[in-house]
Amino acid sequence: MATFTHNDLQVEYEEFGEGEPVVLVHGGIVGAYYWKPLVDEMLKGAKRRIITYNRRGFGESSPGTEPVTLVREAEDLGHLLSSSGLRRAHIVGHSYGGVISIILAMDRPEMVGSLILMEPALVCLIPSAGTFAAMAQQLGEIAAAEGPEASIDFFLRSVSGPDYRKYQDPAWWDRILADASSGRIDGGDIFEWSPSPDRLKRITMPVLAVLGGDSHTVTPWFDEGHALVQTWFPQTEEYVLPGATHALHNANPGDMATALNDFLGRQPLSK
Repeated sequence: MATFTHNDLQVEYEEFGEGEPVVLVHGGIVGAYYWKPLVDEMLKGAKRRIITYNRRGFGESSPGTEPVTLVREAEDLGHLLSSSGLRRAHIVGHSYGGVISIILAMDRPEMVGSLILMEPALVCLIPSAGTFAAMAQQLGEIAAAEGPEASIDFFLRSVSGPDYRKYQDPAWWDRILADASSGRIDGGDIFEWSPSPDRLKRITMPVLAVLGGDSHTVTPWFDEGHALVQTWFPQTEEYVLPGATHALHNANPGDMATALNDFLGRQPLSK
C-alpha cells in the first residue's frame, strides 16, 4: 500500500484499476480490507480507478496526536483526494464512513462528483436513537468486563445479525482485533453531530442511498437512516440490496457492484 502524510498523520491507501476515480470510505471496527470483495466485483463490470484507505489508527495508518473527530476524518479524506492528484471523485461511504462522506460533501462539494451512502450511521438523528445509545453503553460495559473480542462480537451482532461472520474472510477477525488493540476509538462526536439545513443544501450532487434488504430483521436504525437521507437530499436514488444486512458489500458483493457500476455509469465526472 502507498502512503500520504499531512501534519502529524500518515495514511495508507491502495489503488485498483483505471478509469474514473471512486474512493471507498470504510466504517467502524473494520479496515480497508473489508472492501475487497466489492472491489473485485466492480472491476469485473467496469473500468474504474478505485481507491481504498485505512482511516486513522486502522492498519498502518497512524492515529495522529489529536482526538479522532468526524471533521478531522473528513479532512483526511480531502487530503487523500488531493495527494492522489484528484480534483473530483465519486465517494462511497459505509456506516461511520457514510457520515464522513456527507461532511466532505458539505464542506468540499466541488470535490464530490457523486455520493453513495451505504447505511450511513445516522443513529443519533433517527426515532430509535435511544436504542442505539443503550447499545453503545452496553458495548462499553462488555469491553470493560470481557475485553475487546467480546465487545466487537456484540457490536457486529447488533448491526449485522448473528450470522455476520459467514460473510467474512476468517483472516479478517485477527485484523479487527489488531486494530482494536491499538486503543483507537471512532469519534464520540457522532452522538452530537446534527448538520444544519443550510449545510445540507450544499449537497446537490447525485446521491445513491443503499439499504440492506434484510437490515430491518436486525434493527430499525438503518431503515430509519435510509428514510432520513431521502428527506435531506430530494435528488436521492435508492437501492435495496437483496439478502443483506449491514455487512452489505460482503453479504452480496455481486449485486452491490452491479448497482454501483450502473449508478456511476450514469454520473460521469465530466458532466
